[in-house]
Amino acid sequence: MAQALFILLQDPARRQQMALNGRKLVAEEFSTKQIVDETLAFYSVASGGKFDD
Repeated sequence: MAQALFILLQDPARRQQMALNGRKLVAEEFSTKQIVDETLAFYSVASGGKFDD
């Protein structure tokens, strides 16, 4: 792991690309709509379908 960190310290372009990729992933996977949809689906299953809107 130390070697990987050392490589990143020496490669600003790679660090920048990793940061952009991370932000994109978080925006896609953890958007408000995504969280709301998953929460409502969970409640629907947990309530036996009585939570459907």
